[in-house]
Amino acid sequence: MKCVAIDFETANDDLISACSVGLAEMEGERVIRSYYTLLTPASPYFSPKNSAVHGLSEADVAGAPTFSDVWPTIREFIGESLTIAHNAPFDIGIIKALLNHYALEVPPIRYTCTLKLARKAWPTLNGYSLPLLSSYFNFPYRPHHALDDAINCGLLFAKALPYNEEERTLDVLEELGIKVALLSGGVAPRERLPLQGSLL
Repeated sequence: MKCVAIDFETANDDLISACSVGLAEMEGERVIRSYYTLLTPASPYFSPKNSAVHGLSEADVAGAPTFSDVWPTIREFIGESLTIAHNAPFDIGIIKALLNHYALEVPPIRYTCTLKLARKAWPTLNGYSLPLLSSYFNFPYRPHHALDDAINCGLLFAKALPYNEEERTLDVLEELGIKVALLSGGVAPRERLPLQGSLL
């Protein structure tokens, strides 16, 4: 089934410090299209710890757009698709924090977590980080590059749930006890929600 995988990297521990974002629209294990950009973080300090993980610094994002600048593009890219992220509370938390920071409307985007899915799908593995899983399944990978993280998140989703039909995919998620939630709060209904708003 089609879905959109998303990943952020942050400059520091503050959720509004997103300094890059990657999105990949996936159909099974095929990347249909992708989007990547550096971001000027709303919380601008780059901690040495975070820079050591993703390799980005203040100089790298000089002149980059803000989240507010690119949100219309991200919103349009996601559309009505199910959105997935590895450790979704982190990435979805970033979106919520930034929408609040920039006083933007919170849309009813559906999302679920591939970290929770991986733990259910492969319960005997020794770890479930994206680098470890990417290595285990021999996915091409640049660790902690937002676009590569998004693509490999999508590959994991397809490997765990190799179904063409969205209804079947949602059935299995439900059987596994994995919720599809709404960015705007609560659990997503099974029927698709209409695309709201325009591009904010």
